[in-house]
Amino acid sequence: MQPLRVLIIGGGVGGASLAHGLQRSGAPVDVKVFEREEHPHSGLHGYRVGISPQGAHALQQLLPEDLFKMFLHTSALPPKHFVMLDQHLDRLLAMNISSVPEDSVKKHDAQLPVDQEHSVSRMNLRQVLFTGLGDSLLLNKQFVRYELHDGGNCTVTAHFADGTSYDGDILIGADGSRSSVRKQLLPDEKVFETGIIALAAKFPLSVLSDKGKSNAPDLPEECQRAVTILVGKNGVGGSLHSMAFRDASQLDAAERDNFKDLLDRCEPSMQSWAHWALWGSEDKFQADIDQRKGKGVMDAAKDLIKQQGWSEGMLRLIELSDPSSAFSIRIKTSEPRKAGWEPSDHGVALLGDAVHTMAPGKGIGANTALKDALQLCNKLVALSSELKCDIDTPVVGPERRKLVKAAIGAYEEEMRGYAYPAVIASRSRMDARGWEHHYPLYSAILYWCMCTLLRLVDRSSGFKELMRRQMIKGRAREEASE
Repeated sequence: MQPLRVLIIGGGVGGASLAHGLQRSGAPVDVKVFEREEHPHSGLHGYRVGISPQGAHALQQLLPEDLFKMFLHTSALPPKHFVMLDQHLDRLLAMNISSVPEDSVKKHDAQLPVDQEHSVSRMNLRQVLFTGLGDSLLLNKQFVRYELHDGGNCTVTAHFADGTSYDGDILIGADGSRSSVRKQLLPDEKVFETGIIALAAKFPLSVLSDKGKSNAPDLPEECQRAVTILVGKNGVGGSLHSMAFRDASQLDAAERDNFKDLLDRCEPSMQSWAHWALWGSEDKFQADIDQRKGKGVMDAAKDLIKQQGWSEGMLRLIELSDPSSAFSIRIKTSEPRKAGWEPSDHGVALLGDAVHTMAPGKGIGANTALKDALQLCNKLVALSSELKCDIDTPVVGPERRKLVKAAIGAYEEEMRGYAYPAVIASRSRMDARGWEHHYPLYSAILYWCMCTLLRLVDRSSGFKELMRRQMIKGRAREEASE
């Protein structure tokens, strides 16, 4: 038997999930994941990622059943409400978005993965995805370049900064928005700045329920377990996300023992917390914003709030945050190609942010990467069968190259079909070219109209239900769910 050797560059959401899917398939595939970070807790930006029902469905098919249960357990309780506040932190709209009974949510009901949004700690998700890969996961591997071999089987070699190299039949670039694999495979493919800068930090979850105590802002009760959007003028916006976690008592003794190491690694991130984010066009920030860390980022956030005339309550919320958790980031996006590219008969392909970097405006980047992983997993499992990797005389030569190119090409065509519209939709929410960033009168009128409309919707249960359904349908369309 000569297994299909798959080299995955990058151990993020898409790359690690693909590795699990290939291992779970039982197909004759030998997979290795090369992660540039030295430690499993290093290198993450951001705190929360929203995994949609469609994303959870893909993850459920890729992960072993017991590990998927750990994904559920280490996730926060799903958001119960969707809330919108104006820049004075006054309520514009609040509605229940949970379609699952509360007791089912807490018990991890079997229908939960496809029926409910999942609020996930980025750190916990990484710990889950790194679990069970064993020797297939190699840390501290900084990818440098790949080398193609034009012999009969058309193999590929990955070279790393430590001087090591690995041979494979397939090489997948899952190495993020600054992908070194993309730079070699598609040198003309660029990632652009949207002109938007975002700031974020964590704060105690209790702040959302203190109702004026401990200098906390007076926020609507629904914010305690919600996705909260902050609407401001001049293109400035923000969000609040609450993260309340379950405890290990809901797992039986065998599960706690089997995953003790994973649960121990996740435990620091499972102390309930929340975080805020603020964003605006780069002209609204200090020239040194990229160099600021910790308290300097929080000072920049407070300056932005004062500059835009936001509520004193938002200033107090920032002051109650953990300075060590604060960071700034420039929002970037891919520029979708008008035409595709020639598939590689050497089996080199891209996945996730490496090929379709998305602004976080729609919150669908991770879910699209999971769909990539599932689609590519299915294609590679089928390819291993077509190449007859389970016998001692697999397909070689021109026929092998033809089959590899067809499998990679089929994946890339499908991926462009659902990912590129998602890139465009995500950029529309975070693009400094919009008039609201540059014309104060236009922005003020837009702000007044939006606030008025949302308050009217908030008074009508019928309109709120219609809006809730449209949000669900719109998210499904953006992900091109099956």
